[in-house]
Amino acid sequence: MAEAAVLQKIKKNLLSCYICSAELKDPICLPCLHAFCFECLETWHHDSQDKTQVICPACKKSAPVPKEGIRGFPGPFLVQNLQETMDKKSAEPMQNSTCHVCGKEAEVHCVECNKGLCQACHTYHNAFTKDHHIVSIEELQSGQVTTEGRVCEVHGEQVRYYCEAEDKQVCMDCISLKTCPIEHERVTIKEAAMKQADLIDGLKKKCADNKDKFQDAIRDTNLVLDTLNDTMKQTKTELISCKEQYKCQVDQVFDREIGMIEKIYKNRVKDIENKIKELESEVGKMTEVEKLASNVSASTSDFIITYKYSTLSKKLNELSLTDPVVPSKSLGRLTFKSLPMTVPTVGFLLEMERWKLTDHFDIKEVESPEGLDLNHDGDIVVTSFVKGVKVFSRDGQVKYSFMDDCTILIDVAVSGGNRYIVANGRDHKGLQFHTSDGTYLSRVSVYDTSGVTYNLSSVAIDANDQIIAGLVNNTISIHNADGSLMSKFATQTKPFRLAATSEGEIVCSYTQEPYLELMTYTGSNARTVQPPPEVKKWMPGHVCCGHGEIFVGNRSKGDPSGIFRYTSEGNYLGCVTTQVNTPGGLALSQDGMELFVVDITDCQVKIFHRA
Repeated sequence: MAEAAVLQKIKKNLLSCYICSAELKDPICLPCLHAFCFECLETWHHDSQDKTQVICPACKKSAPVPKEGIRGFPGPFLVQNLQETMDKKSAEPMQNSTCHVCGKEAEVHCVECNKGLCQACHTYHNAFTKDHHIVSIEELQSGQVTTEGRVCEVHGEQVRYYCEAEDKQVCMDCISLKTCPIEHERVTIKEAAMKQADLIDGLKKKCADNKDKFQDAIRDTNLVLDTLNDTMKQTKTELISCKEQYKCQVDQVFDREIGMIEKIYKNRVKDIENKIKELESEVGKMTEVEKLASNVSASTSDFIITYKYSTLSKKLNELSLTDPVVPSKSLGRLTFKSLPMTVPTVGFLLEMERWKLTDHFDIKEVESPEGLDLNHDGDIVVTSFVKGVKVFSRDGQVKYSFMDDCTILIDVAVSGGNRYIVANGRDHKGLQFHTSDGTYLSRVSVYDTSGVTYNLSSVAIDANDQIIAGLVNNTISIHNADGSLMSKFATQTKPFRLAATSEGEIVCSYTQEPYLELMTYTGSNARTVQPPPEVKKWMPGHVCCGHGEIFVGNRSKGDPSGIFRYTSEGNYLGCVTTQVNTPGGLALSQDGMELFVVDITDCQVKIFHRA
C-alpha cells in the first residue's frame, strides 16, 4: 500500500499536465523543466499576444519559441521514462503483504494503520483498535478498497485529527512538521464526524423540506398551464364568434383607410407637381436671363450695354440663386402597418422613416423659453415667459430681440408676410404685430364669447394667413391677417396650444386635460386623437403642423416625454424622439425635413432631421 501511495503521488505531481490536470499526452518540456501536453501548450501559446515568447503556465517564466514552433521544444525524457516505469508497475501483479508485527504473511489489512496483519496479530490489534476498518488481502489487491479519507494526501500517513480552521483532515506529520499551524484548533476524526453528521442530517431535512416546496410549486405551475390552455380555447372561441359581428365594421374601416390613402396621394401629387412647375419656372427665368445676357455681352456698343444692364440686373435679382430644394423621398413612400385590434381599427398609413438629432444650441439668453417658430429666412424665433422675444440664427447666435419690456410672452407665429404675431399672456394685451426686424406695428385685443377681453394662451397661423388664438377662459377666436375678428367659439376647457392642419382643421391641446382634439373652425365635429400606445401618461403640450402631419410634445416627464407624430387626420405614425426632456415650442421647416424644438429643461433648441 505504501508503494501504491508513492506511485500515485508520482503520477499526480510529475506525470499530470498543469493546464488540463489530466495525464500527460505527447508531453513537451519547457526550459524551466515543467512539462505539458503538446496540444494544451499549443492552445495556451496561441491565445497569447507575444508569439515570439511562451510563458510557462506553472512558473510564469518566459522562453523564446523555436523556429519550429511549440513542437521545437524537446520532449521530457525523465517524464517519459517515469511513464514507462509506471506502466510496467501497473502491469505487475501485486505481491502479498507481510505482517508488520511478526513478518509472517499477512491475511488482513488495517486501512486506518495502513499495515498488513497475520491472524494472530490481528486478534491482538483488534483488542485495542476495535473501530479500525479491517479488509482481506484479496479485497486490497482487487482495488475495491481505497485510502481516500483515511490517509493524508501530503504525507501518506493515517489521518487522526480534523483541523476546523482549514476544514481538512490532518495526520501527525502535519502537526509535527507544522503543515497544519499549531495554533489551529483540532478535534479527533470521530468528534468531527459526529458534529458533521448532525449538520448533514440538518441539510438532508432542509433539502427534503425544500423538495416538498418545489414539488408543490411544480403542481401549482402545472395548474397555471392548465388554466392557460383552458382560457386559450375559450378566448379563441369568443374571438371566432365576434368575427362576423366585426366584419361589417372592419369593411367600413378599410373603406375609410382606402379613401384616406387616395386623399393623401392626391395631395402629394399636387404638391410634387407644383414643385415641378416652380422649378421649371425658375429654369425658364434663367434661360431668359441667360439669353438676354448673351445678347448684351455680344454687343459692341457701350451705350447698349449700359442701357440694358439695369434691366438685366433686375431680372438677375429676381432669380433664386440658392440650391433647389427637392421634396423629401418619404413623400414617395406609402406603407400600411396594421395595429392590434382592441376595437375594430385595422391600421394606419406609415411613412417608413427615422428622425435624428443633428444639431442643438443653448438659449441661456432666454429665461423660461416657451414658444417657437421659423421666419422666412430660416431664423429661429423664441418667446420668453419672463421677458422678450429673441431671434437666433441657425448656428445659435442672437441676431436681434424685441418686446424686451414685456413679460409672459406665451407663443409666437410667423405670418405669410414674414410678420411676427406674439401672444401676450398678461394684462389683456392680446395679439401684438411686429415686422420681420422686430419693429412694433400694432396690437389687437381678443375677446371671449361674452365680449370680455382675456389673456391669451396660444396663437397659430394657417395656410390662408388666418390667425387662430386661444384664450385662457375657454375660447378660440379666428382672425384675418390684419387681426380683425372673423369668428369665435367656446371650448370645454382652457386651450393650451393650437395649430392648423392642411385639411382645414384646428389641433388643440388643453392645459389640464390629457388629450388632443381635432375640430373645425367653428368648434364642431371635435374628436379626440388616440394617445401613442407606448406612452403610459399622456399630457399633450405644444403642437405644430405641416406636410400633412401633426407633431405634438408630451408634457408628462418620463412616461416617456418626447415628440410624437400623427397624420393630419389624427392617425398615429410613431415617436419622433425621446431626446427632449420638456418639449416647448415646435416648428417644422418649409421643406418638411427638419423639426425645431425648444427643450425647456435643457434651455436649448434641438434640431431633428428626417432621415
